[in-house]
Order: sequence, then structure tokens, then C-alpha cells
Amino acid sequence: MASSLERAEGIFDEDLADAEALIKTIGLLNTFGSGSMILDGTFFEIYGKEALSIKDAQQVLDKLAEKRIIRYTNYNRRYILFDGTDLDISLAIDEAGHLIEQVRSVIGPLRDYFDFQVVLAKSAYYQRGTPRFFEYVLSDEPIDQKPFAEIDGFVNLIFSDKISAKDLIEFAANQQRPIIYGLYENTSEIQKLIFEIRKIEKVIENNQEDRVAVRELKNILEHQKKLLNHYVLDNLSSEGGSVRWIDFEGEHIIESERDFNKRLSQIINSVYPETPIYNSELINRTKITGAIRTANRNFIRQMFDASDDETWGFDEKRFPPEKTIFLSLIKDKGLLNVTHGGTSLQAPKDESFQFLWEKSSSFINATRTGPSSIRTFIEELMRPPLKMKYGFILFWLPVVLYIKRNDFALYEGEAYIPTMTPDTLEVILRQPHKYFIKSFQVEGVDLELFGRYRKFLDQKESRPSNNSFIETIRPFLTFYRGLSQYSKNTSRLTSGAVRVRDAIAKSKDPESLFFKELPAALGTTKKELAKSDEVAGVYIEQLQEVIKEIRTSFEDLVQRFLAFITESTGYENSREELVGRYADLQVALLTKRQNVFFQRLTSDLDSTSFTSSLAQSLVGKTLDRISDDDEAKLYKAFVSMLEELDNITDISKKSLGSDAKDFLLVDIQSIGQGRKRRVLKLSKSKKKKVKSKKQDILFLLDGEKSVSIAVLAELLNELLDE
Repeated sequence: MASSLERAEGIFDEDLADAEALIKTIGLLNTFGSGSMILDGTFFEIYGKEALSIKDAQQVLDKLAEKRIIRYTNYNRRYILFDGTDLDISLAIDEAGHLIEQVRSVIGPLRDYFDFQVVLAKSAYYQRGTPRFFEYVLSDEPIDQKPFAEIDGFVNLIFSDKISAKDLIEFAANQQRPIIYGLYENTSEIQKLIFEIRKIEKVIENNQEDRVAVRELKNILEHQKKLLNHYVLDNLSSEGGSVRWIDFEGEHIIESERDFNKRLSQIINSVYPETPIYNSELINRTKITGAIRTANRNFIRQMFDASDDETWGFDEKRFPPEKTIFLSLIKDKGLLNVTHGGTSLQAPKDESFQFLWEKSSSFINATRTGPSSIRTFIEELMRPPLKMKYGFILFWLPVVLYIKRNDFALYEGEAYIPTMTPDTLEVILRQPHKYFIKSFQVEGVDLELFGRYRKFLDQKESRPSNNSFIETIRPFLTFYRGLSQYSKNTSRLTSGAVRVRDAIAKSKDPESLFFKELPAALGTTKKELAKSDEVAGVYIEQLQEVIKEIRTSFEDLVQRFLAFITESTGYENSREELVGRYADLQVALLTKRQNVFFQRLTSDLDSTSFTSSLAQSLVGKTLDRISDDDEAKLYKAFVSMLEELDNITDISKKSLGSDAKDFLLVDIQSIGQGRKRRVLKLSKSKKKKVKSKKQDILFLLDGEKSVSIAVLAELLNELLDE
């Protein structure tokens, strides 16, 4: 302010005191605020005459403004002290309009200037305990979006001069979405104001070195943004504002923030009328904490392990999260059925939970016609008229599946899961898209045939359920799982046995296995089987025979191998006689592979282990894992290995007391002449002759390999005859 006074000296003569009084007044009022007063010429003309004894305040103000000691600001209608700058701010702002584009849509700028937070529909939350959130969406035309995840509805602020309230009312009625539309009727004013803001920002950008101008421009910018805030946010109420509020139930007068929030709750109650009443901030939310995920696992395990106890086995003095959820969800909502016979889980008694329970039961019942994924179930619960929070579903879904566990079959992909466990449910919650359920639909002929299966297995009569299906199918599944790899793959079975085995192996549905696939494998149908007890009896006998054939197929392989050993060696007691056959064999002369075979050949293992270990040493697979092609290779390899041991035994006999390297085994077999074998002992002198003669013979033989081999073979034959 002192600098302004100094600048005034020399400009005013006798009016210096008046100018000084006005400058001080302007400085004070701008520093401490002027309340409701407007610091324009009229104010100073009146205030100057009455309080400051200034004859003509307006004339002094004009002269001060002319000399750029003070400045009148149009944006807030005030005189302010002006430190001085060479920039004509008003002109610069006007000229900036030629440097930037006109604002065609206000949506982008408004998103930059405003950060709209989600709004909680308070009344609906208090009434039902489920938090309902509305998200602001800015657009130039009405949206038609489905709420997702944590968002339950939208506040759609529409900035457009092309949409009428009548059209918007019709649009909203047709969509029936939880969306409240705010139609701004002052869009053109907002558009102009944003253009002004951008012009000011451009001038600031181009004049960074002029601190006085930048400071003044920022003051102007701040004022314009406050004005924009007034146009956009302060006018949200219909009373005296520029916004018309419309939803699927028509247009509404919103006079306050309270009215606005009340309308949001009314929308929620209309769109989600079946939301059960459940107050729990622990789980009634979309995102849950790590502690609640742990509580979820503990809750599921407690349900499996202790749901037959009225307290679920919880410590009376401790209240972990899972116990709190048990009390609020299971006990308080009437899912706990306590009788003299014990405790179990049942349908909820709380009326607000009835629709949720019926919806859950309907989904399971609808899977009679075909399997549906657990993910689809979850999506159903997350849609209107329920739209349950995911945290709640993490606890509700396991409870429903546990209560209804005997009414459906559970699959991971196409693999049937006979028994539901806590671990299974935990994986289902993590990957619901991989798991499917199918409800049982066993009636008429299927029901009769199911009864015959149970008689065949000596099981009591029972209505079809997951338990009874598991009880009935378990012997088949256990039988197949207990088969060796050989029995699961061999083709050395009757065609009926192969078809039955493959039907059990590929079974995806116990219903389909019992009523379609097994009968088809044995050349019949369920209708034929239902005609009489005699037809059904024949079918059951055939089924027993082929199952026995499949089960004993590996035992048959063991016996065939033992029979081959006896036949190929000619020994009645082959294992004992083979030990005697190789009594003189020097083990040190054996290769690693020969030694493994010899050790197993002379072991005292039982028949199955004996044959299996021999197969491992001969073809690289245990007997229970070989294929049909491997069986022929096994027999050939066995004979060949015995011949190798025989040769080494002959060398062992000749080389007793000598170095085995001094001996040579010659073994030749030709068609029509049989086999000729001889063990030769070579002294050092003979070894030298061998080396010399070899060079002579190679010199005489021509380059044709087959001829050379034939010549050498004939010579060997003749020499061995001598």
C-alpha cells in the first residue's frame, strides 16, 4: 500500500488526502474482506462523502484508475490496488480467445475440474444394512448402464441443449434403471464460462515472467472456477436451480441435499426390493479384508465339522469374526434347526431372506435339464431384485450348497466330484467358473433301474440323491481307480468289457452312466431293462462278468508271463531251476543292465512283484504299466537276455582261475544247420597272430559288406565243424 501512496504523490495536488484515504480504504477492505459490500464507485461515492469527507470520490477513483494505481475488476466488481504491469489483462484475455478452440462439449473439462465422489443412499442402507452407492457420470446424452461391482446406481449429469425433459422422462421410463438423470438447462452458460477459464489459463501460460500479471490472472481464474462450481454443484437442487431431476418414475423436485439422498434411497428400494435385511459391515460389502477371507475359510470348516452342534463348537468367551457371522447370519436369521434329535441347517425363517432362499433353490432346481456354473449362480445373486454384495455371497453360497448338497451333482469342468469338502468350497469361491452343478431328475423308468442297481450292490432302497448316487456309483468309481494302468488300457478284453470300462472312465454324470452309458455298453437300453426282472437280471449278470474280466485282466497278464517263462525254458519249476542254471555265472562279467536282470531273476519276490521287476529291467516299464504292444517285446527281450546270460556262463566256466579277457565266445546260428557255440582261450602269442591275420583277411575281402559277412560266416561254420 505504501508504494501505491508514493505513486500517487505528484499526481494529485490538493486532492492527495482524498486519494490517500481511498487507497487505504481499498487496501484494508481487500485485506480483511468487505462482507456484503461491493467496492464499486457507488459505494465509495457514498462512503467517501459520509465517512472520509471526500468531495467527489468517483472523480478521484477514475483518476487513480487512469494512472493505474487502482484497478476495477469486472469478475468480482471491485476496485483493487494495482502494483503495476505492462500487460493489459482484459485485452490479453480477449485476444486469447483467438488462440484456443471453442468449447464444443463441457464433459471433458468438467471431469478435469471436478472430482465427483460416490454417494451413499443413506436411508436404504439404514433400512436393510446393505450399502448402496451411486456413481456420478457426466455425459451429453442420457446413459443406459447396468450397475456393476460396488456401484448400485448412477447419478447421470447431462449437459446438453438438445435434450428436452419430455424426451428424458420417456427414455428413463423405458430403461427402468437405477439411474437419476440431472438435466442442466444452463449448459450454454457453463460452456461460455469454461471458454473464459481456458482463455485465462492460456494468458497465464504465456506470461509466466510477469509475476504481477500472473498473480492477478490467478485471482481472476479462481473467481471463475468458483462461479463454475456454483453453476454445476450449487444448482443441483431444483428449487431456484438450473437442473431438472428425472428417473424411471418421472420428474422430481429436489430442494435440498437431503431430498436428493432420500430420492436415491427410493430408487434403491424400487429396483432392489428383495434385498434381505442383514446388518453386518464385516461382510455386507463388495471388497473384504484379508482377515475376513480367513474368517470365511474358518466359517466353512466350522460348518462342515461342527454344524451338528448348536454353538458350532465356538468358544463361549471368544468372538472371532467367523463366530460373529455365525451368530448374525445363521442363528439370527433362523438357519439353525435345533431339535431333540440334534442340530442341522435349514431354510431361513427370517421373512426378508425368503426371496433369496427361493432364488437360490430355484437355480439349483433349474439345473435338472443341464449343468450350470457356480459363476452363473453368483451373477444371479448380484442382479436385481437382489444385487447382493460379493462379501455376503462368499458366506451365503457355501451355506446354500452345504444345505442342498444331496440335491445335485458337483463337477469340476467335466469331472464328477463325489464328495464336497471345505477345500472344494474354498476353491469354488476362488474359481467359480470352473465348477458346475446339476440337479438330479430320476423318475419313472430311471427310478426303477436305479433300484435294481442298488439291489445288485446289496444296498437298501433309497430315493435318488447325491448321497445315494455317491453310495451307488462309488463301487464303480473305486473299482476303476483301483485298476492298473494296464487294465485301463488293454484291448485284450471282450468288446463288452472294453465298452463298460470306457463308459466308467469317461463318465461325466452318474445319471447318464447308470441310465444310458452302461446299458448301451452291453447292447441294451433302460426301457428294455425296465420291461421285466428277467431282462434286468441278465443285464446285471453281464455287468458282473465284464467287471470281473476287467478287474482280473492284470492278474491274467502276470500268469501269461509266468507261463511264457516256463514254456521258453522248459522248466517245470522255472524260478528254482533258473537259479541253478546260472550258478557258475561270474557276476563281475555282467553289464549293468544284465546284472539288474540277473538279480531280479534270482530274487524271492512274490509272483506279481517278480514279473513286474523283470519287465522293468527288460522294457523299462513295470508290468502293470505296459501296453499290449509291449507284451510281445517283453517276451522277446526275456529270451534274448537268457541267451546273453548263457554265453557269459559258458565263459565263466572256461575262465575259472584265469582272466576272462583271455577267452572268446563264438556263437553262430544258421538256417538248417542249427546253433554252434565254442569258447576259445587265447594266449598272448595267439592274440598277436589274431591281430596279424585280421589285417591279411581284411586285405583279401572286397569292399562289399554283405559278401564279406557271408564269407566270414561260412568260414566260421566250417571251422566250428572241425
